[in-house]
Amino acid sequence: MNKTVLTSFTILCLLSTMLIAGLAFGIQTANTSETIYIRADGSIDPPTAPISSFDSVIYTLTGNITSDYNGIMVYRDSIVIDGAGYTLQGKGARGRGISFFDLGHGRNNITIKNMEIKGFAYGIDLFFSSYADIYGNNITNNNCGISIRESSDYNIISENTITNNTYAGVCIWSSSNNTVSENYVTNCRYGIELYWATNNNILGNNVSKNTVGIEICSFSSSNNIFGNKITANDPSGISLYVSGKNNIIYMNNLTNNYNGIYLSSSSTI
Repeated sequence: MNKTVLTSFTILCLLSTMLIAGLAFGIQTANTSETIYIRADGSIDPPTAPISSFDSVIYTLTGNITSDYNGIMVYRDSIVIDGAGYTLQGKGARGRGISFFDLGHGRNNITIKNMEIKGFAYGIDLFFSSYADIYGNNITNNNCGISIRESSDYNIISENTITNNTYAGVCIWSSSNNTVSENYVTNCRYGIELYWATNNNILGNNVSKNTVGIEICSFSSSNNIFGNKITANDPSGISLYVSGKNNIIYMNNLTNNYNGIYLSSSSTI
């Protein structure tokens, strides 16, 4: 093989290697600035979005997603969204990372797992939506990490890392019978906030270094706060502010908070 042929062959091999590597990296870091829709018929819009599904039940991210406003809008019930370790990234704390509200209706039976969600007004927004299972996610640098609001009932939020959300890690507003358990919630204004919320269970969470660890306010009643580790929140580990009746608070580990439990204009607990 002469020198010219050898040089050409070497360059061709290098270009082929670079192309293969570029394709591989492209799969891992695919981005889109558009809102992605999971439609009621199971289709993904746009079809080029880095999400795959073979059965219209399990939807798996195949790359990172960067959104200018809303990230993923879900219009279909009874599905699983598996982040597969990828990131859903917003810009400037606007819009919703994952939202379930469409034309006056929420969604039911949605699972969200294994995803990092950051940079939105709401990381995950349950609005008139029930029976969701949200676990194993890293939710950070949003305004509100997870919001459960307007009659969103019987949802389970567990084993998530929820950090550095400017307003709250988990917000439960006007909703009931939700369970928030075994999450790590830190560096938020309110770690977990209950607002006009009833019959919710806050169990076994690690809530630390927030302004208020757990806030029970605005006539929230009959909530069960049990077995949480509530540490180094300033000014309050647990705050009851204009709360309702029959909130049960027991067997929590409250240490190194400025106030362990703070009551203001609250009824029986």
